[in-house]
Amino acid sequence: MLSIVAASVAFVVLYLAFLAVVFALVDLLVTKGQLEVPLSLGGQSTLSEADEQLLAQLAGQPNVAAAEDALSPARQRRVAAVYYQRGLLPLVWRTRDSWLGTWLPDLYQNLSPLRSNFGSLLLLIGAGLVLGALAFLALYLADRFARAAALGVATRLRREIHAQVFLVGSSELPGRSDRSVVQIFTDDVSTIQQTLAQWWRVIPRGLLLLVVLIAAALAINVWLALTAVLLACLIWVLANWAGASARARKNILEDRANNQMTALVEGIKQSRMVAGYMLEDMPGAPFAENLEAYNRLAMRTYVGGLVGLPLLYLTLLVCGALFALLVGAVILREPPGISFPGAVLLTMLLSTAAVPLHRLATVRAMIPRAELAAAAVFDYLEREPAVVQKPSAIELPRPQRQIQFADVVLRNSTGQALLNKLSFTIPVGSRVALISSDAHTPLLAACLVARLYDATEGRILIDGHDIRDLTLASLRRHVAMVLQDGLLFTATVADNIACGDSRFSVSEIRDAAKKAKAYDFIEVLAHGFSTIIGEHGQSLRPGEALRIGLARALLRDPAILIVEEPAEIDPETAKEVDEALAAAAEGRTLLLLANRAISILNSDQVLVFHDGRLAARGTPQELAQSSELYRILLYSKSQDFRLVFKLQGQYR
Repeated sequence: MLSIVAASVAFVVLYLAFLAVVFALVDLLVTKGQLEVPLSLGGQSTLSEADEQLLAQLAGQPNVAAAEDALSPARQRRVAAVYYQRGLLPLVWRTRDSWLGTWLPDLYQNLSPLRSNFGSLLLLIGAGLVLGALAFLALYLADRFARAAALGVATRLRREIHAQVFLVGSSELPGRSDRSVVQIFTDDVSTIQQTLAQWWRVIPRGLLLLVVLIAAALAINVWLALTAVLLACLIWVLANWAGASARARKNILEDRANNQMTALVEGIKQSRMVAGYMLEDMPGAPFAENLEAYNRLAMRTYVGGLVGLPLLYLTLLVCGALFALLVGAVILREPPGISFPGAVLLTMLLSTAAVPLHRLATVRAMIPRAELAAAAVFDYLEREPAVVQKPSAIELPRPQRQIQFADVVLRNSTGQALLNKLSFTIPVGSRVALISSDAHTPLLAACLVARLYDATEGRILIDGHDIRDLTLASLRRHVAMVLQDGLLFTATVADNIACGDSRFSVSEIRDAAKKAKAYDFIEVLAHGFSTIIGEHGQSLRPGEALRIGLARALLRDPAILIVEEPAEIDPETAKEVDEALAAAAEGRTLLLLANRAISILNSDQVLVFHDGRLAARGTPQELAQSSELYRILLYSKSQDFRLVFKLQGQYR
């Protein structure tokens, strides 16, 4: 935050310096470096001794020694020194008694280019370019710091949401069916990020710039600056009134027009009945009247949206003319209350002040939407976790015996049983296929093993330990999931496998890819392991993406591996996928949510689910003889009909 404020202050200072240079440039172009100084009147000097010394120091000898001017019938003579093409001398002379006079004469005396018109022109243009570039750099840094700070907040929120997903699950918020976790993670956090970035970009710089600009305008001419501020306040009040009035009138007219449209729709709905009774001519006149009424209201709605705008434009015109009149009167007054360059600078200052005001109003308009987004985010983060670790939780050693489901029931928020009385045992080290007549039952059962959810009833035991009695870290250290959705993120292949974990070396990542049968196709990618993949990178085939996920899991050497096969695997990669699954099953328990017949047939055991219940279990050979549901599901998942015919020969 400190860096944002520092960059904003630097921008404001540099921008004001830039405006000062522009003012000096305008003054040079108006005066052309010519200064006429009255020296005597009727034999009496008009300059103080200090002014005479300063003038001699600054300008030296005039181009014209004297100028005579008749002032009275007595023909008294005024003698004036005239200095031509002396650069910024007129500006220095006029400001000698101001706060600028403490350093501007020294600057003029020490910088020789300032003492000539052309030299001043070059120097001022150069200074303007440098100051403008530095101001732009400060503005860029302030915006960059603000965006980085907002991104940091968004990153922390997304990390907290990601961690919360594992505790409460990825289901929709209770009572907020229109807000899923994905929407919260992406849209709502992005809204917060954008609002904070705008807030930190605009508030420090806008408020500081507004205060400094108004202060500078007051320093030039108090009355003109106050007049401009009062006129701006008047315009703002009228603009708000006109906008509110227009919106209110438009809403009323829109309601009337909608009611009229309802009458028209009802007429259309009744057309079939009318036609059935041969009364087609009867509704013609009412329909035409309703249509004409709707057209009138629609036009009035458009016009109603413009209520107050003519008054606003007239106010702008009158206020602008009034301010121009006042400025002109001050310039034309003798002696002038403000110079023409000063009037130009004052106008620039006041017009520039409108920019931060507009941006402050824009940020204010973003706040309601950001508040809704923040409410959705914090509602989710404050949800009661679905999975809670007991204070007395114990560490799970690497499983050695079995995974057991004992009368497991899982219900949703409405009480519906998604899983109903599941009881089975899976020996450690076996390859088990989970298939079902519905899509969600095998995945829900697998998620219970990883304890992404807790069973409503019953128990799940690993080597006799209820998974609710285990630490979440130790359980998930031994259980890994490879799902078909969200396998890859936008990063290199190596980063996708390591998932940002610096513990793993390049050689370990490559070894994991070899075990998952992914090394060969990775090497032929455009940049090998450095190739960007994921949503915004190079796309991969489903079979290739699956093997990247397997490499990610095998790198961590889990004891239990849960793999969800993609719905479709292209024939070109099917063989490699089969080899990868076989390699992944070595030395660990493989729970395969199978979508291919070959994967089912290569399993040691098959669990068949129907309506959330365990319908059948056994080896593929046993089920081919005993379970019609198994045969139907196997047939539906087979892309090789010869395999199906071979299977049919086994149980006929």
